[in-house]
Formats: sequence, structure tokens, C-alpha cells
Amino acid sequence: MPDPLRPAPVTADAPGAPATADAPGTPDARGPAHRAGRARRPRATAPGAARRPAPQRPALTAAGQPLPRMPEQHLGSAALRDAVAAFVLGRPAPGGAGRRDVRSMLLDAYGPSRRDPERPDLSSAAQDLGMSTRQLQRWVRGETTPQPGNPRLQKLARRARAATGSRAGRRRALGRHPAPPPEGPVGVRVGGVQGVLSSNDDQYRDRVTETSMSAQEFAELQRVWVEHGHRGAVDFLHAHFDRTYVTNWHFESIDTLTLAGPRGR
Repeated sequence: MPDPLRPAPVTADAPGAPATADAPGTPDARGPAHRAGRARRPRATAPGAARRPAPQRPALTAAGQPLPRMPEQHLGSAALRDAVAAFVLGRPAPGGAGRRDVRSMLLDAYGPSRRDPERPDLSSAAQDLGMSTRQLQRWVRGETTPQPGNPRLQKLARRARAATGSRAGRRRALGRHPAPPPEGPVGVRVGGVQGVLSSNDDQYRDRVTETSMSAQEFAELQRVWVEHGHRGAVDFLHAHFDRTYVTNWHFESIDTLTLAGPRGR
């Protein structure tokens, strides 16, 4: 039987910086008519489409009590952030310890090429990493494999990880690599130190727990991750396990987070 961890206070991602307007009095070579037309141009929106409200970060258990919190030393770790990203994206996490192909990290860190949205911007990446485009191409094609301690590979991993540190970056990552929607309920397995919050501390132990999650719930978890990051996703998991596994189930730490496939298989 699997077990949980104790969360720590969570802070929401800082909202993006507001867009800046053109400085007053700045001349426009295209003339006042163009400026007027630009100002009046309506924002493109699909007919009849309403903006979908951002998902709320879960805050209460099914009984209306505040969700348990994971200790900050675990909640704020890069390992947890990577594990949540891997789970939500359905692939190795950005900059994570798992085997991650260079191409995916390049896409996350530097975005797609202007010519081909399926290929990373090798020119920008090579310039930032301090290497030739040809050498980087050999990495992408698998003709050469950089060692884990390669400083350029480590820098790329850091850039890829940082790409999911903002709402915009997480939205781009999920848009480029959406996890396939589960067919029916799936088993969600969480490994780490966990237990019932109200129980004696001796009941907390390192274990693996599993509960089911519908395709709609998984999609909502993805939306919460995009909006609130891995901290919001951990809150979602606490609320979900409280409702579907054991009341007041608490994760002291999370080491592994995986989909187990349709429950019962």
C-alpha cells in the first residue's frame, strides 16, 4: 500500500509584467492614419467564444478543512517541480534527471524555428550555449551524445527547466507536448512519505499510493499546473486523494508520480 507527504505554505507564481505602451510623442513613420487604425483594431476572438476562467487552486478538503501542506524543503525542490512537469506533460520533465531528448529541451528553452514550428531554434540555442549550430545538430540527431556533466548540456537543462517557471512557459510547453487524454479512468500512483494527517507521526512512511482519476480530472490538473505551477498541482493532488483515497491524506514528500493506466489493468 502507498503513502503521503506534508506540504508547506505555497506562493502563487508572480503575475507577468504588464505590457508597456509606446512612449508618448514617439513618431511613427507610417503616419497618423496607421496609428489610428492600429488603435481601433479589435482583438481577434472566435465568434461567440467566451474566455475560459482560470482554474482555482484547491484550498479545502471535502470536509471543508484547509488542505494539508507539504514542508517547504520538499515542496520547493527542483526534483518535485520536475516530477510534476513530467507527469502533467506526459514526458520526461524539463531539465529532469530522466532520459530527456535534446530536441525537446531545445524547444522548451528556445522555442521553435521560424521556418518550421516542429524544429527548435538552433541558431539562438547555439549562440546562447556557446557552440556551433552544426555541433548542436549532431546532438539533436543523436550522432553524438554529450556526457551528463557537459557544462553546455547542463546549461540547456537549466534553460529548459526555467521555461516552465512561468504561466506563459508552462502554457507553451503543454501546447507543444500535450499529454494524450486518458481513455477512461486511470490509476495515479504517488510514491513518497505520506499518511493520514490526523494520525500519529509513526503512521507516516515511505510508500506508494494509488487512486483513480478521470480524463476530465486529469485535464483540470493540467490547467491548474499551467496557472499555478507545481505547487498548485500538489494542492490538486491533496484534494483529489482526500476525496477519492483516504480523508485527510497527506503527502510529506513526493518522489515519484506516474499514471498507471486504466485502473484494474
